[in-house]
Amino acid sequence: MSGSRESGLWKWLAKAIKHYRELLDMNRVENLLGAGMPDVEGTLTHHQFFIELKSTARPARPTTKVRFAVRDREAQIDWLTKRWALAGNAWLLLQVGSGHQAKRYLVPGKHAQKVYDGVTEDHLGHMSCIPESATPQSVLEVASRRNQPT
Repeated sequence: MSGSRESGLWKWLAKAIKHYRELLDMNRVENLLGAGMPDVEGTLTHHQFFIELKSTARPARPTTKVRFAVRDREAQIDWLTKRWALAGNAWLLLQVGSGHQAKRYLVPGKHAQKVYDGVTEDHLGHMSCIPESATPQSVLEVASRRNQPT
């Protein structure tokens, strides 16, 4: 993961650590050996999850596809889709825009190819498993369990 936007997204997500305390173990992954492994690995109340963090500016027009900078694109797509197919909790936490205009989307790993190919922000909203008002805690609750519609 690179760039200050993703660092800001990590800081936002890490706010959940204070809330859950001993129920949550969550770490940034800086893995130079395992290509494609997501940025965040964690366990919340005995449920493991992986989250790839991506952030980008909002396109000027709503009909323009949102594009995320992806290093090791194919490796990330393969990792996320395979883990999801094997019933793993593998997600993309995507932020479009910044500041008070930022919107966050939690998208199942099975959609990594679509996301990296580019979709509109409206389409991201349809793929997302969290509401616009999601807190870091609610993101982790969804990411640690696959009992919601995906």
